[in-house]
Amino acid sequence: MTDISSQAERPWRSRLDVTISLPMAVLATYFAMALIARLLRGNDLSADENQLAFLSQFMWLGYGNQPPFYNWLAWISTHAFGTSIASLSLLKDLLLFSSCLCLGVATRVATQRKECAELAAIGAVTLPAVFLLSQRDLTHTVGAFLAVALFLLSLFSALKRPTALNYACVGLAAGIGFLAKYNFAVLPIAAGIALLLDKDWRARALDWRVAITVVVGLMVVGPHLSWVHGNFGMATGATVEEMQEAASGSLPKWLTAAAALLLSVVKCSAITMALFALAYRSRLADIIRAESRWTRLTGRMLLISLLLVFVVLIAVDATTVRPKWLAIYFLLLPVYLACKVAAADVRSEKATRQFTLVSAGLVMSFLAVILIGELTEPLRGKDDDNSAPYAALASQARAAVLSDATVILVENVPLAGNLKIWLPNALVLTPDTASAVGAEPALVVWQADKGGEPPAWATEWMERSNLLDIHSTTDGNFRLAVRSSLP
Repeated sequence: MTDISSQAERPWRSRLDVTISLPMAVLATYFAMALIARLLRGNDLSADENQLAFLSQFMWLGYGNQPPFYNWLAWISTHAFGTSIASLSLLKDLLLFSSCLCLGVATRVATQRKECAELAAIGAVTLPAVFLLSQRDLTHTVGAFLAVALFLLSLFSALKRPTALNYACVGLAAGIGFLAKYNFAVLPIAAGIALLLDKDWRARALDWRVAITVVVGLMVVGPHLSWVHGNFGMATGATVEEMQEAASGSLPKWLTAAAALLLSVVKCSAITMALFALAYRSRLADIIRAESRWTRLTGRMLLISLLLVFVVLIAVDATTVRPKWLAIYFLLLPVYLACKVAAADVRSEKATRQFTLVSAGLVMSFLAVILIGELTEPLRGKDDDNSAPYAALASQARAAVLSDATVILVENVPLAGNLKIWLPNALVLTPDTASAVGAEPALVVWQADKGGEPPAWATEWMERSNLLDIHSTTDGNFRLAVRSSLP
């Protein structure tokens, strides 16, 4: 028999053989297909993609109500490969794939079993936020997925081998998590409480090396926290307002919040739980009864995270909980289920294979549905700003200034993001960012009303930059006219 204690000391490269398997091949295939599917959808941008294409031009400490980690990654990606749908989509799918791999490795560290690692990695893809929401719009949550996976990997490693370096890695991962998504801050708190509640882990939570974790984490988030301190309303206002949407009916707000939280929990977990129960139905009773220090830790972390979220809801008088807000915590669910399988000593290649294949069929089907839906929108008469003729606008803008590398001022982020995709070498600004950047526009663009005058912001910049020669381009199908001002 293989000595388990010797496995725990194996170098990282030998643990990474988790990637050579049917589940890992399925993961790689799925995310490759997701990338191809996004490229086939063309240059129509979602709301998050619009914002990302625009903000990827800048390396700032803060960007509004979302933390900066994903924007920094996008800045690196677009400066290395250019601003395009390909570079933005490649970044997203690489992060999702890496999240699944890291989650698998973290589970391998805890259970010492390859099939359990594969189960956790595949289980992550069955979460609706991964196979559905991420393929339609999510960006910052995707960065938080990787941060959660890295946090679990570093935490489990520190628990197995409590060295100063491993504790420092926990702080690094926690800092990255906060920079990826503000609600990540709940997870380290939940982990600390879960460790203190378990006599098997309590010594790890009270170890002096926790100070290293805290110091490293604060060093990572410190610069951004200084920005948040000066821009607190911008960083938190929009999210709190969305959480405080008016509730219908006469129920107390705390009860409405509890019901919304419970409904979101079901939406986040039902599919994964159902697929798992189907695959392991013959040993399900044994798995439910099984327990280990790892199942207690992961289960309590998930439960405490949800309880802390509920406390936040009550504190801010919130009544709305969207499943995507809870998505990062539910990466713990497949890890918990895999640890339950290990605790029950269930060894069934058939069950793992069934879980993998059924999960693959499900997520591939949804990917096809999303792609078909996007491609057939014009046939169904569905249209919005994302399908406006930005290519024609970009062509006219390029001809007007005789260069791709120019400064363009536009009225809003959707227009800026779309134009940036078609003119990747241009610096595209909005009125809010133009003054901060300090660049002088060579072109001002806005959506025109029927024969209306330029908006006030455009008139101001036209006079300031001496851009007085107005040209019009009109697409009757969308009633879109874009005017560009030339020196």
